[in-house]
Amino acid sequence: MAHVVDRLLFWRNRAERLEADLLRTDPSMHGLIRAKLTSAQKTQRAAFAALISAAQGGDPEAIVAPDALVEEHARSAA
Repeated sequence: MAHVVDRLLFWRNRAERLEADLLRTDPSMHGLIRAKLTSAQKTQRAAFAALISAAQGGDPEAIVAPDALVEEHARSAA
């Protein structure tokens, strides 16, 4: 289950970096960045869906993973 959480974190961070890139790059590059961002967000949603499915299936690691994700997000935002 840890690999699902790692995958979710990786793609969430990738999407955040791409969103930041949109703010600081030339508008002519926005199409490419938006395409990458769309892909990253889609993969992030898929990883989140896998985590939720595992939690609903009773996986103990998946059940506590949302709390760990919130804590991780709070640390990275600080």
